[in-house]
Amino acid sequence: MPLHRFPVRFLSLLSLLFLLGAHAASGQDGRAARAQALTEKALVEGRLPGLQAAVLVRGEIVFSAALGQCNLEHAVATTPATRMRIGSITKTFTASLLALLVEEETLDLDVPVRTYVPGFPAKSHPMTLRQLAGHLSGMPHYQPAEFVNRRHYASVTEALEKFRDRELLFPPGERFEYSSFGWNLVGAAIEGAAGKPFLELLQERVLRPLDLHDTLPDRATPLVAHRAQAYVTTSTGHLNTPAIDQSDAWPSAGLLSSAEDLVRFAHAMWQGRLVPRSTTERFATAMQTDSGESTGYGIGWQDQDLAGHRFKGHGGSHVGATADLWYQPEQGVAIALITNTNSGALAPLLERLAALYVAAAPTGD
Repeated sequence: MPLHRFPVRFLSLLSLLFLLGAHAASGQDGRAARAQALTEKALVEGRLPGLQAAVLVRGEIVFSAALGQCNLEHAVATTPATRMRIGSITKTFTASLLALLVEEETLDLDVPVRTYVPGFPAKSHPMTLRQLAGHLSGMPHYQPAEFVNRRHYASVTEALEKFRDRELLFPPGERFEYSSFGWNLVGAAIEGAAGKPFLELLQERVLRPLDLHDTLPDRATPLVAHRAQAYVTTSTGHLNTPAIDQSDAWPSAGLLSSAEDLVRFAHAMWQGRLVPRSTTERFATAMQTDSGESTGYGIGWQDQDLAGHRFKGHGGSHVGATADLWYQPEQGVAIALITNTNSGALAPLLERLAALYVAAAPTGD
């Protein structure tokens, strides 16, 4: 791991913001100024290298801030166009592509996954796509050492080699067990059903139709405009993360995005721009175990209470990144946060922004 360290403990709020620069959208009332102050405080108290925040209300981005630095070595300020890793929020994008194929009857959630990925080994029990997407399949998750991948896989299906021979942890449906491997298998099923590479489908069917220009795969070798450097925050400063190849995790954790793109994406899905809103609502409805216990997770959307309101969305944490995307369906409020360190604690800021915007938002989308 590179040894470049960047102490942050001596920087005050004023000096940090002056040195690093800040970009913020103006609001029509005092909430934007309050949100800006909260975001600046989170940057400093969380010792974050860079931070993006965006709030959308009924289709309009009412607050957007880009603070700190996306590259510490070259003193590059974070902007609203900076692209950061979003980790498992990628699953929500994959879920939107899955929803399209279900709507078109190209794919059936309730058949065994080997219907679409016949080369995947049979396990002790058959798994359906619905069980895989709801983390009910019994598939294992990554071990800590497996997050840092340096091998390049030519396709999502080829990347199944990483876990294809592992046994199920329990019979499908018995309990909830989070598994990114399960979502990588979902991506392979999408490839098999549609007959096209996963990333090509995602670009053609989701990103381009929704005009999400800041969202794209985190490819290892090409130059990517506005891509943030990823860091690990330690007690003495920041470290560069090791280089990784995301081709082992395109459907589960492999995308870059911006906070503004994320809130636009959430709103578009709940407005029915890609599939009917009723389909998004079904995908966002929490599933149950065989014993009837709610998992709090649907298909790529999970439940969270923020400021006394029910939100749908996803969090993400990956090598050098922490992110959150949450949507309040009744009031049409979307909140997204991204920082370029996997040591970022975003929960307090998320709660405060929800308290600031949701209660005052008009009802309806």
